Amino acid sequence: MKRNLISMMLLTASLTFFSCVRLDSPELITPLGGEVLLTATPEFIWHGVPYARFYSTQLSRNADFSESLDTLIFDDTTFVMADTLLLGQTYYWRVSAHNAQGTESDPSGVESFKVKEGVDLNTPPASDSTARPSFSWSSFPQASSYSFELSLYADFRETYFDSSFSTTSLDWSDSLPPATYYWRVRAFDSGEPISSWSVVRRLVTYRLIDTYFPLYLGREQTFEWTHIVADSNTTTEVVDTVDIDVYEVTFRVKDTFWEKNRLYWVISDTLWDVGDTFSITHDSIFSLVYYMGALFPSDDEASGFESWRRLPFEIINDSSGLIHTWKNHGTRGASGYDSIGILRLPGQGVVRMVHFTSDVPIESFNWTLDSLELK
Repeated sequence: MKRNLISMMLLTASLTFFSCVRLDSPELITPLGGEVLLTATPEFIWHGVPYARFYSTQLSRNADFSESLDTLIFDDTTFVMADTLLLGQTYYWRVSAHNAQGTESDPSGVESFKVKEGVDLNTPPASDSTARPSFSWSSFPQASSYSFELSLYADFRETYFDSSFSTTSLDWSDSLPPATYYWRVRAFDSGEPISSWSVVRRLVTYRLIDTYFPLYLGREQTFEWTHIVADSNTTTEVVDTVDIDVYEVTFRVKDTFWEKNRLYWVISDTLWDVGDTFSITHDSIFSLVYYMGALFPSDDEASGFESWRRLPFEIINDSSGLIHTWKNHGTRGASGYDSIGILRLPGQGVVRMVHFTSDVPIESFNWTLDSLELK
């Protein structure tokens, strides 16, 4: 009992010490004194403070920090900006230390730095879509050459193409493979950089019609729709077709409208498709949300087509196209098996949609098949 009391007294004394200890203000190391940096993602470094658990940094374009970007840094005294700062802009920064009990030090002294101006990019415009771009940029004072980088990654961890030019343009003669690219330029003189990297521009080298999701006004697709209702016997392997219908159905993109900041496509007066979100449940040309709900309407939610809301689709992407598949047991009314398969091809969109539902496959069971095949 006495030992436990002593331990509690020591613990209380330790907590009191750490909660009352005064933390020193951090001392900044770099960048200092209005230094001009040749990078828009600088590294910030400061001296550690005894008993500090983490540090809070403030970065602002205003010396009074009336608007600032705050970052918490744990167990370290350095960090690199992930976001690109504005070129030609002066910034102010400071750091405070915090201990585990919530005590905060006075902020460090305020230091400033400036991000060097960069090369202005001209063409192609931001987010342009072309497979044969003509790159051009403005000349930079005292520059004798320019470094050009093209990458599939926004952080340029790998470059698809990089080279130096004495001119301010580059015409890409070959067709770039369909992808999203990023490009930037930097000025050099006598082999040394004299500017920051330019802002990064995005370039898309495919057209919407070339993708798996070719939505555009006037687009039309005609399918052969086969509807089969049948009974099967697992013992005798006999299938008795109760009903079979084959007919044609045409879908046409007739109009668009905006609702709650999302773009919708109106398809043949009855079906809508979300055209700005390419995901598992909204990914065009026809969204499972609207298409399957219209194909299998029901006032009873338990027997209606609701399974897309509860389970994700399996995505199979191979050389032949993009396949969405889904299957589940026992969620569609009395059915024991429910599945959908959707095949998309580049430039065509949906070419086949198959929906199958059946009772629990015991000795005798009923099943339904709806198949839409692009004609």
